Amino acid sequence: MQAIWSSLSALNASNEWMSRIGNNIANQSTPGYASQTGSFADTLTSAVSGNATAPSVASRYTPQGWNGGTGVMATSTGNNFSQMSLKQTGNPTDLAIQGSAFFQVAGHNGQTEYTKAGNFIWSRQPSGRYALSTTDGKPVLDTQGQAILQPAAPGSTMNVSSDGQVTFTTGNGQTVGGPKIALVHIANPGQSLSSAGNNTYTASAGASPRLVNGQALGNGANGQLAAGQSRIKQGSLAMSNVNLTTAMVNMLQAQHMFDLNSKAVGFSSQMMQIAATIR
Repeated sequence: MQAIWSSLSALNASNEWMSRIGNNIANQSTPGYASQTGSFADTLTSAVSGNATAPSVASRYTPQGWNGGTGVMATSTGNNFSQMSLKQTGNPTDLAIQGSAFFQVAGHNGQTEYTKAGNFIWSRQPSGRYALSTTDGKPVLDTQGQAILQPAAPGSTMNVSSDGQVTFTTGNGQTVGGPKIALVHIANPGQSLSSAGNNTYTASAGASPRLVNGQALGNGANGQLAAGQSRIKQGSLAMSNVNLTTAMVNMLQAQHMFDLNSKAVGFSSQMMQIAATIR
């Protein structure tokens, strides 16, 4: 009976693994998508602590202290927020972050959320003004925690500097000052952020979000970003960091694991049927 339970737990684990991989593959072209990760571990083990006895057949006995596993289970899930490749779009409301920071947005329930997806739009607010928002209408926040509103002047175009400072050029060529888009650092984002849908995330108590674009910007070695610094690149998007080749290989492994354990369940069932007929 234990063989069936062990195989069933492995079936559930491989099914969850395939679901995660499938989600990654489906979102390989989604802006700001962080690939899902996870790990597995043994379920409760049973310890055989009785004294070892002399084998009736050489090398065929269980030694003292041997632990027998009872299956496998998923122990943790998270996201991989490693640097994403940038894709130039030319759209002034498309913003990409170079570095580890996140955009800060206002969730529909009033809770602050975080995202790498910079495919923003102008969304009409109850006041009649338009706010820079995610595609599902969550306003992007500035360093003061306020929405970034489009000027009342018609035909205004948004300009964003590398440190997030916003200015607008009106239809008659005048420049109007604006706020600074918040760039926020999250501690251990792979484990401290939970999905809120549409590539936005809520932070746990250990996330310790802090603004980072109050720092002076500069280059590190070989033209790379200095430690802890992030920049905004307007007219570009941070794309998904899913590696399709790796995902396909993992999918084959997960499918193979599922098939093997499915057969193991069948074999165990046959053995139980045979045992039931022994008199």
